[in-house]
Order: sequence, then structure tokens, then C-alpha cells
Amino acid sequence: MISVYNQKQDVSNLNREDICVDWLRSPKLPIGWVIFATFSAACTALMAACVRIASLEIPQSEIVFFRNFIGLLLLLPLVLHRRLSFRTTKLGTHLIRSIF
Repeated sequence: MISVYNQKQDVSNLNREDICVDWLRSPKLPIGWVIFATFSAACTALMAACVRIASLEIPQSEIVFFRNFIGLLLLLPLVLHRRLSFRTTKLGTHLIRSIF
């Protein structure tokens, strides 16, 4: 059987059974990552519900500002602790990407 996870292989002779059997033998995800992904999805759903409730009385521009501001406040300690730099040599590319 040809493993699907090998980087250099001839895929022309793979059939559906080979792929399905190899997928069943793939390494399992640690339970911590599954819990983290579930928690992340729940937080995103909670945030969407809060934004919907807030949009009844608060203008959309203020909701977007405070949503991004709270995100900045949550990530700022991590950025400062790890001393990450946002310096780039491709400023034009980033500006074009932000437009689209």
C-alpha cells in the first residue's frame, strides 16, 4: 500500500480503498487540541451573539472598534512578553492585501 502522507510518491495508481485505509491509520489528534478547537468555536459563537444583541442599540462602527480594541488588549501582553516585532519590508504588499 502507498502511504498518502509521503511527500514524494506516484499518485497515479492510488485508488479509493488505499486512501480510505491509510486515512484510518492516520495519527490521532491529542484531546487537548480538540477541546481547544471546541472552546474556540464556542467563543466565536458567543461573540457573534453578543454583537447581534449589541447592534440593536449601538452603531456598527462602534461595535467594530470595540471588538478590535478588546482583541488588541487581549493580545498585547503576549506580544510584549515575547517581544514580537511587526516591522516589515513588504509594506506595499500588506497595504494591497488590506484593501482586498
